[in-house]
Amino acid sequence: METAKMIISVIGLIGIGGLLKSAFDYLFIEKRKRKDQSRHELKDLRYKEMIILCYSLLNYDLNKEKLLLKRADIKSREELISEIKLEWINMTLYASDTVIMATKKFIQFNNQDNLSDMVFAMRESLYDINTSLTSQNLRLE
Repeated sequence: METAKMIISVIGLIGIGGLLKSAFDYLFIEKRKRKDQSRHELKDLRYKEMIILCYSLLNYDLNKEKLLLKRADIKSREELISEIKLEWINMTLYASDTVIMATKKFIQFNNQDNLSDMVFAMRESLYDINTSLTSQNLRLE
């Protein structure tokens, strides 16, 4: 009889321990998911902003009025370049090395090819999209 009580007690402890472990695992996994989702949303928002800024730089004369509507604080090409550099430094907190280096290359040499490379790096960073697109595919000329 004592053996049966001991076995029931052990099974009860194992059951409670299993429930506690399951609850802990669930809470840990959910916290991790929320953190990952938050990080993804930040990257998505910042990358989109950076793409708009860089595109505006490439086509500054055509887009300066639209840029002023969206970002009234940027009143000149020099201020736009300064803002892009600031975004790039900020990017070091969340972006992949590939995105950081592609953005640096665009800042140093503003052209369509470097903008395309930056966009492709951002796509891969956000969505794990490997692409066969080239810079030429992103031209509208």
